[in-house]
Amino acid sequence: MRFNRIVLNLFSSISRSFLGLMIGLVATPFILQHLGEEKYGAFIVLMDWLSQLGLLEFGLYASLLPLFAKSFVPNSNISKKNICYHASKKYTQVMIFQFLGVLGIYIFKDYLIPTSETLNNDLSIAILIMGLSILFCFSQIHRALLDSAQLGYKVSTIMISQNIVIVGLASTLAYLGFGIKGQAFAHFAGLFSSFFLLKLQTKKLIASDTKKSFKKSFFDLHLKKQRSSQVLFQLCGRLSLLTDNLIISAFLGAKSVTSFYLTQRLILIAMQQLQNFGNASWPAMSELYLSKEYQKFKENLVNITEIIALASGCILSTLVIVNPSFVQLWTGESTFAGTLFSNIVICNAGLIAINSFWLWCFTGIGEIRLALPMLISQTVLNLVVSFIGTFYFGYLGPVTGTLISFLLISQPWTTWLIHKKFSVPLGQLSRAWIIPLCIPLAVSFFSTAYFGNLTASSWLSLGLWSTLLGLCSALIYPLLLVKKSSRLRVYTYFLSLIKRN
Repeated sequence: MRFNRIVLNLFSSISRSFLGLMIGLVATPFILQHLGEEKYGAFIVLMDWLSQLGLLEFGLYASLLPLFAKSFVPNSNISKKNICYHASKKYTQVMIFQFLGVLGIYIFKDYLIPTSETLNNDLSIAILIMGLSILFCFSQIHRALLDSAQLGYKVSTIMISQNIVIVGLASTLAYLGFGIKGQAFAHFAGLFSSFFLLKLQTKKLIASDTKKSFKKSFFDLHLKKQRSSQVLFQLCGRLSLLTDNLIISAFLGAKSVTSFYLTQRLILIAMQQLQNFGNASWPAMSELYLSKEYQKFKENLVNITEIIALASGCILSTLVIVNPSFVQLWTGESTFAGTLFSNIVICNAGLIAINSFWLWCFTGIGEIRLALPMLISQTVLNLVVSFIGTFYFGYLGPVTGTLISFLLISQPWTTWLIHKKFSVPLGQLSRAWIIPLCIPLAVSFFSTAYFGNLTASSWLSLGLWSTLLGLCSALIYPLLLVKKSSRLRVYTYFLSLIKRN
């Protein structure tokens, strides 16, 4: 059952991103054409600033995950209905704080989102519209419940519908000339639709819960134990990975964000899929640990790490070759930020996918505090290199900061933490990710350096090259880089899944 849920959640996430890619492939050039680079870049920066308001949850969402996870452990007496009730009261406070945050963005918009004066009114209205979307922050409760119940496939389905609503409205309103405020309204409508559907999906789960209610003091004690760690965890994550567009906007202007963003787009979609291996696995991993099945937990941790690393190596080594042509065909040569930039982002994507899964192992059991010294150190180094690098080297600054901080701090330190907390051998865990990830990337880097970038004159030729390279990677690298026992284990899993269904 655990494996079935993991596979279902994983494939639903992949389907979600594939559909998002296909829709975006058509819609983004259309929206960019009708908005223009400055409006498009300004909206991206606005969305990035608004995403930072997630910090004003003060770790509430992440703190709910292990509590909901415990409620699904056999013989647990924790009431899901009661968790939702107390969480709703907390999210009312979050909503007030986030409204104040939007007010701050509105007041200081000229400094936070530098644009020409002609866009001032358009941007102001967009901020106000996006501010109203904070009303839907309660959807985080329903999402946490579904994720903890290993029903992530339902969340993915809802996110697909949200994406369709957003892209459809965004394209229509851009064509009609509604500018930045039209994009903001499209996102508002999409968030409203997902809020309604998430609430509908959790209604039966909550109604069927017959466990006794616990005291508010128990809920508050759990949050007190978790939230301070989760706030620091989220702050570090946002400062490290979600401020790049803001740094580029501050140093180079909002218009420059367009190339910075579009060059990474396909890579980031691939990274999200690779992260989905960990996202789909953490509820089952948490259940194993909380049920004290420690040996199975350790075995699965190494196996999933190897699978993520191998998938990263196969997918990202293909993107090394095809991403330059993809961006140039998609939005034009002027929006491609360079081969070196693209390759650094690809390296970051693989490291982030692996490290995200490792951190889920701590988050899912409520022990993320153990990783905080590592996260703080990595964030400080990342920001220092990003600011200095952007000042001297432009686009390369933020992505180089991420790469250096992960190589020097995140990967070695987290490996040691896993060894210390879960007694996983250092050599076994290190081999599980280094060889399957690094060798495919090294082969592709050498190939492009020696033979030059792939030149695809049409979408058909790009599609054929991508398919050929992807198939070669998927057939060759698993045979060369993964032990026979690991391959047989994965094949056995899939065969058993097919027979059961």
